[in-house]
Amino acid sequence: ITRSYGFNSFAYLHLHGENPAVVTNYPREWQVNYLDRGYARLDPVVKAARAQMQAFSWSVDEDRRHGNGDIRKFCDEAVDFGIRSGLSVPIQTGHGKLGILTLSSSRPAHGSNANDLDPIRAAAAAAFVHNKLIHTAVDGVIRPTTNLTHQELTCLYWSAEGKSMEDIATMEGLKYSTVRFYIEAAKKKLGTITLSQATAVATRWKLI
Repeated sequence: ITRSYGFNSFAYLHLHGENPAVVTNYPREWQVNYLDRGYARLDPVVKAARAQMQAFSWSVDEDRRHGNGDIRKFCDEAVDFGIRSGLSVPIQTGHGKLGILTLSSSRPAHGSNANDLDPIRAAAAAAFVHNKLIHTAVDGVIRPTTNLTHQELTCLYWSAEGKSMEDIATMEGLKYSTVRFYIEAAKKKLGTITLSQATAVATRWKLI
């Protein structure tokens, strides 16, 4: 569908707190950068979606022209990964959560305009995508794209098994400070505060 309408890429971004979930065919490196650097807080498309709550077209070139230094840097990186213009459809998914369905192109804006869309059908299409992902996800949760390392996953696994950080250090032949570093990194990537939250999320998403 993405290609048949003249676009290169698709993305469904589900925002809930500090831990967005993404289903997309964007380049893997861009996905990792977007999540690790918290780009959802900076992304002009996300800001526009929150403000408008209706289908809209966008252009990275236009956002770059009117943005500050951080926005321009974000836009330059997006262009490097082939993301230059597109259409986005935001929907409320309940409990303060926001879903955004986006079709993007590597070309400058060329007449694809949200004004040409039927707003009701556009929102319905985004809702169908969200519903499908929710029902095919684990425990009704769309699993975010994470880049937890083997060491971070190992430490979370042993923590979920009831082992202390001292125990993990001994079993894995690591320093206590190293184990703590891996666990703190895992908590940040999972968007959690406590270790028990991190192990619960990792278990629910079948990461460990």
